[in-house]
Amino acid sequence: MLFFVLGLPGQHTNWCTEVLRSILEREGRATNIVHIDNIQSLAVELTKSESDNTVVLMHRLDRALLETLSEVRKTVLLVSSNPLRGFFHFRHFADFSDLEAARHVMSSCASIISLIQQGVGNFIDTENFLRTPEIGIRQIANAFGKNLGDADIAEIYAHTKGLLQSAYDDSDGGGFPLQLLKDQTKKDFVQAMEFSVIQYDRALKSGSLDRIAVVRDFFVTGDAPHRPVVEPIDVTGLARCLFFGPYVNLPVGSWAMNLALSFSEGCVGVPFKIEITAEADQHVEHLGTLTVQISTAGRHDFGMNFDTTNPKATIEVRIFNEKAVFDGHLSLGFADFKRRNRVHV
Repeated sequence: MLFFVLGLPGQHTNWCTEVLRSILEREGRATNIVHIDNIQSLAVELTKSESDNTVVLMHRLDRALLETLSEVRKTVLLVSSNPLRGFFHFRHFADFSDLEAARHVMSSCASIISLIQQGVGNFIDTENFLRTPEIGIRQIANAFGKNLGDADIAEIYAHTKGLLQSAYDDSDGGGFPLQLLKDQTKKDFVQAMEFSVIQYDRALKSGSLDRIAVVRDFFVTGDAPHRPVVEPIDVTGLARCLFFGPYVNLPVGSWAMNLALSFSEGCVGVPFKIEITAEADQHVEHLGTLTVQISTAGRHDFGMNFDTTNPKATIEVRIFNEKAVFDGHLSLGFADFKRRNRVHV
């Protein structure tokens, strides 16, 4: 039989998965764990498996996997904790940069919320399980219709205790993930995380993400070498891509983007093009294009509407000057994404 777990990367999800395996093996059935993020890899793992039970551990979903789980209404254990723990986990164990770690965590969050929107899954928040592990084990058992006695729970906890305790190591955010973030990263990056990853923390608790703001730290310049857009971009020169990013993931649904830009006098009358795409597994989907031409210098906000159907797809925004500019500068403020309404897969 198949048992599905979708959770944020880190030891909390690993602990829940190991608890589930222990529960199943107490029934005398051999159980293995496979890691997948798309339906093709699931088929490959099932072909190789010789166990009675398979626990399918996922940190994110592609469109086909989301559609399949939604259609068959299969029970999925949705494991949440503070997303900052996933950020630290990626930095420590995968050696990701700060931005790479933040983006991967948001991808997992988008998948969990997309599945919640479909009404599929049993959601558990593991943040306090170190204090109440027995409650956590019983919740996991109940999600799959398994009844455990107190002695069973005590044995399972004794077997998995070390894994749960490691979920509170500094490599997974420690006792206070936000404080650890402030201690280990720059102030500007902490603010960037508060608008993005920490927003997802609130969204997981409510089951819905209505808004996420992505600041310029998540964008890079179009001119090589590609650097974070922390200063005004020199637009002088031929038509080209000026900046691109933020490569974040959004839950399935209908969205409105507001892009805040500031232009110098040299940009007045020059046509600029804004493009939005979504990319997953080397497939790029065009979501929208907007051509703008300002008549005055200063800040301008530009809105675009688009739909997302794949929580694994990263959103990319590019801006181009379509004609040569003699002398001009462009500053990026932020990209603000607000939900319009839900799109059911």
